[in-house]
Amino acid sequence: MLSELGGLRQKIETLSPFQQEALDREISYFRTHQHRMDYKQAKACGGPLGSGAVESTASQYQTRFKRTGQFWTFEGDEALLALVTLYRNQRWHLLFPHSIRASDSASETTAKWLSRRKIQMRDRNEAGMR
Repeated sequence: MLSELGGLRQKIETLSPFQQEALDREISYFRTHQHRMDYKQAKACGGPLGSGAVESTASQYQTRFKRTGQFWTFEGDEALLALVTLYRNQRWHLLFPHSIRASDSASETTAKWLSRRKIQMRDRNEAGMR
């Protein structure tokens, strides 16, 4: 790909200065990120080939942080992001190891916490509607 872009740069003499700059910028991008574009190797190693998982996670976080009427400080945003990340990665027990009984797995503990939290939120909403 890089050689084709470089060849294109050599062959096309009718490019405007703007077009030449744009092509040079693209060639530079591909050179800089060439090591990240070995999709054949990534597939062989079982790595992801697209950005869908990352984009989906970013969208979920944005949904949580950009609700109507919510305003966050940088510190609050970072703290909540850390908590949400621990929860989504089923690592909540690392933050609150004392809350896990010997018979509970980390995911069971997280599920119990979530269930209690949903009940609290429902009760608050119902109280606000009265």
